[in-house]
Amino acid sequence: MWAIQDYPQETRENLKPAFAEAWAWLERECLIAPLPEAGGSLGFFITRRGRKLVDRNAYEAYRRATVLPRSLLHPRIDARVYPSFLRGAYDTAVFEALREVEISVREAAGFGPEKYGRFHKKSRGGLKKLLQAAKNAGLLRDAGFPSLKRRRENAAMIEQEIATVLGQTPESLAEEPYVDRVIAGLPEIRNKFAHPDMHTIIPAGMAVDSLIVAAEIINQLWPAPSQG
Repeated sequence: MWAIQDYPQETRENLKPAFAEAWAWLERECLIAPLPEAGGSLGFFITRRGRKLVDRNAYEAYRRATVLPRSLLHPRIDARVYPSFLRGAYDTAVFEALREVEISVREAAGFGPEKYGRFHKKSRGGLKKLLQAAKNAGLLRDAGFPSLKRRRENAAMIEQEIATVLGQTPESLAEEPYVDRVIAGLPEIRNKFAHPDMHTIIPAGMAVDSLIVAAEIINQLWPAPSQG
């Protein structure tokens, strides 16, 4: 099915599964499909969706969209954040999302703009104090961070597999509450995105994680219609 006969013999066996995985991805994403008249043969064609991605810019936007499913974003940040993310402007997307976090916390808790400082690029303390106050008021709960829960469960599973291979007992993961991790980490992330070094490329994964956590905070305060 794949033209690999021109590759060196020693690499062909490694290429076969790689081609199979790539082909399966193309089919799953509906970028290729079996020819209607193929009658069970191996004939395929590029779909209308696939033809749109011939342009490199269109493909890059598509790739980013698959990394961050739009359904994970809260309506309060979707319109401003998602277009920036698709353009690769990760610092703008994260900064806008975290600014909406502050607005949402202030509205839900009834805090005025003078309390805990204004949200701006030079201060990390204000956001941390604001999130801590929201936690103390019972507005933020561990159960509201499913992404962090899944990450801890996945880490524990990997740790268990490694321990089994080594014949050891894994140490339990630190049980620091998710809310406390968010309160400690989100201001640092905000600062990183607010002051990106011109020689530093901000990873897409870090941006995705930050946007999902921001959406989870806002959803605890203002549940989206489909989730509330």
